[in-house]
Amino acid sequence: MLQLVLLSGSFFLALYLHLIPLPQSFVSFKPQWFVLTFIYWNLSIPHRIGVLTTVGLGLLLDVVEGSTFGRHAIALLFVHFICAAGYQRFRVFTIFQQCILIFGITGIYLITYFWLGTLLNSMKQDITFLNGALSSAIVWPVVLLFLRSVRRRYNIK
Repeated sequence: MLQLVLLSGSFFLALYLHLIPLPQSFVSFKPQWFVLTFIYWNLSIPHRIGVLTTVGLGLLLDVVEGSTFGRHAIALLFVHFICAAGYQRFRVFTIFQQCILIFGITGIYLITYFWLGTLLNSMKQDITFLNGALSSAIVWPVVLLFLRSVRRRYNIK
């Protein structure tokens, strides 16, 4: 029970960090905290994060953000597929290699999310949204070390 509470708590902390407003000049550089937390738990305990959990978390993010219903869910499903397909390989990468991988995965997430926004809402977006993938790759070691310490301290399996 404690493990479920800690897992949910980490997602709510990531959701809180995701919703913190930034000045307009820094909005495109905002790290994808929720996606980073999702990636960490997907890589460390893949048997706990399934497709229904992924869709549920995506829909929660859609509701909280007020975006078109299903955009985050579809983008998170792509991330889930990538993590589920290669979690055993990703675990043995160095921190630097993981940062490059995180840049690619969050880039795919952001491209999918904004592509769906363009498709559904006919909104135009320039390439600066990928700055979020770069900042996510930079903060990945901090997220990794924090969530790893929580997982080890409370023996989350």
